[in-house]
Amino acid sequence: MTCPHCEVQDEEIRHLRRELGLRMADGEIGALMSRLGVSPTQARLLRVLYAAKGRTVGHGALIDELPMDGDQESLKSLVCRMRKVIGEKAIETAHGHGYALTAGGLSLVLGAIQPVALQDARDV
Repeated sequence: MTCPHCEVQDEEIRHLRRELGLRMADGEIGALMSRLGVSPTQARLLRVLYAAKGRTVGHGALIDELPMDGDQESLKSLVCRMRKVIGEKAIETAHGHGYALTAGGLSLVLGAIQPVALQDARDV
Protein backbone atom coordinates (compact mmCIF):
# COMPACT_ATOMS: atom_id res chain seq x y z
CA MET A 1 0.00 0.00 0.00
CA THR A 2 1.49 3.35 -1.04
CA CYS A 3 0.73 6.54 0.83
CA PRO A 4 1.27 9.63 -1.36
CA HIS A 5 2.40 11.60 1.70
CA CYS A 6 5.12 9.22 2.86
CA GLU A 7 8.59 9.81 1.54
CA VAL A 8 9.51 6.15 1.54
CA GLN A 9 7.11 4.45 -0.85
CA ASP A 10 6.49 0.72 -1.02
CA GLU A 11 8.74 0.30 -4.05
CA GLU A 12 11.58 1.80 -2.04
CA ILE A 13 11.10 -0.81 0.69
CA ARG A 14 12.63 -3.47 -1.57
CA HIS A 15 15.68 -1.23 -1.95
CA LEU A 16 15.79 -0.64 1.81
CA ARG A 17 15.68 -4.40 2.45
CA ARG A 18 18.78 -4.86 0.30
CA GLU A 19 20.44 -1.88 1.94
CA LEU A 20 19.67 -3.15 5.44
CA GLY A 21 21.63 -6.29 4.78
CA LEU A 22 24.63 -4.21 3.80
CA ARG A 23 24.29 -1.44 6.36
CA MET A 24 23.49 -3.44 9.49
CA ALA A 25 24.95 -6.84 10.12
CA ASP A 26 23.71 -9.16 12.87
CA GLY A 27 26.38 -7.81 15.21
CA GLU A 28 25.05 -4.31 14.75
CA ILE A 29 21.50 -5.41 15.57
CA GLY A 30 22.91 -7.06 18.69
CA ALA A 31 24.71 -3.80 19.49
CA LEU A 32 21.45 -1.88 19.26
CA MET A 33 19.83 -4.33 21.62
CA SER A 34 22.62 -4.31 24.19
CA ARG A 35 23.80 -0.68 24.02
CA LEU A 36 20.37 0.91 23.76
CA GLY A 37 18.48 -1.69 25.79
CA VAL A 38 15.86 -2.36 23.12
CA SER A 39 13.97 -5.54 22.22
CA PRO A 40 14.58 -7.44 18.96
CA THR A 41 11.40 -5.92 17.46
CA GLN A 42 12.46 -2.42 18.54
CA ALA A 43 15.91 -3.05 17.01
CA ARG A 44 14.23 -4.02 13.72
CA LEU A 45 12.15 -0.84 13.84
CA LEU A 46 15.33 1.20 14.33
CA ARG A 47 17.00 -0.70 11.49
CA VAL A 48 14.21 0.16 9.03
CA LEU A 49 14.03 3.82 10.14
CA TYR A 50 17.83 4.14 10.05
CA ALA A 51 17.97 2.81 6.49
CA ALA A 52 15.45 5.48 5.43
CA LYS A 53 17.98 8.16 6.46
CA GLY A 54 15.52 10.50 8.13
CA ARG A 55 12.74 10.11 5.58
CA THR A 56 9.25 9.09 6.68
CA VAL A 57 8.47 5.38 6.42
CA GLY A 58 4.75 4.68 6.06
CA HIS A 59 2.71 2.73 8.59
CA GLY A 60 1.99 -0.07 6.11
CA ALA A 61 5.64 -0.51 5.18
CA LEU A 62 6.68 -0.64 8.85
CA ILE A 63 3.94 -3.12 9.75
CA ASP A 64 5.04 -5.35 6.85
CA GLU A 65 8.66 -5.29 8.05
CA LEU A 66 8.07 -5.98 11.74
CA PRO A 67 7.06 -9.23 13.46
CA MET A 68 3.88 -7.95 15.08
CA ASP A 69 0.13 -7.94 14.75
CA GLY A 70 -0.57 -6.04 11.57
CA ASP A 71 -2.31 -2.92 12.81
CA GLN A 72 -1.45 0.71 13.40
CA GLU A 73 -2.30 0.58 17.12
CA SER A 74 0.35 -2.11 17.69
CA LEU A 75 2.86 -0.01 15.75
CA LYS A 76 1.93 3.10 17.73
CA SER A 77 2.41 1.20 20.98
CA LEU A 78 5.81 -0.10 19.81
CA VAL A 79 6.96 3.43 18.91
CA CYS A 80 5.70 4.74 22.27
CA ARG A 81 7.71 2.09 24.15
CA MET A 82 10.73 2.84 21.96
CA ARG A 83 10.58 6.54 22.73
CA LYS A 84 10.63 5.76 26.47
CA VAL A 85 13.92 3.92 25.92
CA ILE A 86 15.76 6.16 23.43
CA GLY A 87 14.08 9.52 23.98
CA GLU A 88 10.89 11.25 22.97
CA LYS A 89 12.56 13.31 20.24
CA ALA A 90 14.45 10.47 18.54
CA ILE A 91 11.46 9.39 16.43
CA GLU A 92 9.29 11.91 14.63
CA THR A 93 5.64 11.24 13.81
CA ALA A 94 4.20 12.18 10.43
CA HIS A 95 0.60 12.13 11.67
CA GLY A 96 -1.55 9.77 9.67
CA HIS A 97 1.41 8.62 7.57
CA GLY A 98 4.35 7.07 9.42
CA TYR A 99 7.54 7.66 11.36
CA ALA A 100 11.09 8.86 10.79
CA LEU A 101 14.26 9.04 12.84
CA THR A 102 15.26 12.60 13.66
CA ALA A 103 18.88 13.76 13.36
CA GLY A 104 19.29 12.93 17.05
CA GLY A 105 17.82 9.47 16.51
CA LEU A 106 20.12 8.82 13.55
CA SER A 107 23.13 9.88 15.66
CA LEU A 108 22.02 7.64 18.51
CA VAL A 109 21.76 4.59 16.24
CA LEU A 110 25.07 5.37 14.53
CA GLY A 111 26.77 5.76 17.90
CA ALA A 112 25.47 2.38 19.00
CA ILE A 113 26.56 0.51 15.87
CA GLN A 114 29.79 2.37 15.03
CA PRO A 115 32.03 0.45 17.47
CA VAL A 116 30.84 -2.82 15.93
CA ALA A 117 31.49 -1.54 12.39
CA LEU A 118 34.98 -0.39 13.39
CA GLN A 119 35.73 -3.78 14.97
CA ASP A 120 34.50 -5.57 11.83
CA ALA A 121 36.80 -3.37 9.70
CA ARG A 122 39.78 -4.25 11.93
CA ASP A 123 39.00 -7.94 11.64
CA VAL A 124 39.17 -7.87 7.83
